[in-house]
Amino acid sequence: MSRPPTQTGQTTLQKQESEYQVRGYRPDDRESFLSLYESVWERGQTEAWFEWRFEANPYDDGVEMVVVERDGELVGAEPCLPFRLGAGGTRVSVLQPADWIVHPDHRRRGLFTRMTERTLDRHERSRYDLYYNFPTDVLLPGLDSFGWRVVGERPTYYRIERPARLVDAKADGGLPRHVAKLASPLSRLQLRVRDKLASVPDDITVERYDEVPSRLFTTLYRTGAPSKLHVARDEAFYDWRFENPAWESTAFVARRDGRPVGGLVACREVLKGVTCTRIVDVQPMDPDGDRTGVYAALVEAVLSDDTATDVYKVEGDVLPTQVLTGCGFWSDARFPLSKLGRRTVHVVRPTGSPGGDRWRLGGRDPTDPDHWVLSLAGQDIA
Repeated sequence: MSRPPTQTGQTTLQKQESEYQVRGYRPDDRESFLSLYESVWERGQTEAWFEWRFEANPYDDGVEMVVVERDGELVGAEPCLPFRLGAGGTRVSVLQPADWIVHPDHRRRGLFTRMTERTLDRHERSRYDLYYNFPTDVLLPGLDSFGWRVVGERPTYYRIERPARLVDAKADGGLPRHVAKLASPLSRLQLRVRDKLASVPDDITVERYDEVPSRLFTTLYRTGAPSKLHVARDEAFYDWRFENPAWESTAFVARRDGRPVGGLVACREVLKGVTCTRIVDVQPMDPDGDRTGVYAALVEAVLSDDTATDVYKVEGDVLPTQVLTGCGFWSDARFPLSKLGRRTVHVVRPTGSPGGDRWRLGGRDPTDPDHWVLSLAGQDIA
């Protein structure tokens, strides 16, 4: 049987709580946040990265972040990335919680609860309609207690180029550990499916761009914008999203008779000694349409362009399964990866009290996985 807290215990808890100040982000918090980030994730980020990720976001003039301070230092932070969702022909403003962290020395003191309460209060009557994010296993139970709901697990596809680089546990490229451990057998499985390669039409040519042509990709998006919930694209999105100073971003545009019919953005980054290339955006976002040949040409162009990548990664929503498997990608929802580790979990919560019609956006239920189309560009990859 649990015992009620003693007077001494209550006094100690109250004293601990009074030592921590929960407040909104201030511009002079940047350096302290970067120090906290490195302490938690064991890898540093630059001021240029912070400016890009939080300050240059085109959908809010400020930095959406709640922090907790003790003795002049940040020991916790809950940032949110503003986005716009396309929802049944309308546009709604949403927030994506990202990089929610508490310093290891200050955990189990109620800081997550206090910051989350402040975050929810801050946006209950704001212009934002929804939180959507992809939490870790550690964070998920806490979000559940605050009314977040699980939409579902999202498949991720991998293509291993250099299995030996991933076998080393110290050089997993930031990938799930089970993917690194299975790198060699996955590589052999990929070779077996190469004969199923999706055919590339002879009348399609692919052009490579060192910078993402924002206007062209926005036009491609509009030619096939999904009716499902998705992160809406515009020129401001493309001018911002792929300018991460840690990435080398490359765009590919497929043309038929000189007319653009598809586009793809790939971002390369070195993580823990492993070179990882993510296919982060594909346009038009119509994997169920009649564009299999276009998508195959774009993926083949990415694979042919790069000789340094150790592993490729792509979200399963934006490209047909036929193209991905035919190009040697393997899903973490498929054996053997399905038997090990965890897949990305997608969760949502209305910004107001989570009840009634707050669980509808553009006439769609945001807890239904069939109502979403998401690429890595719409997730909190940094």
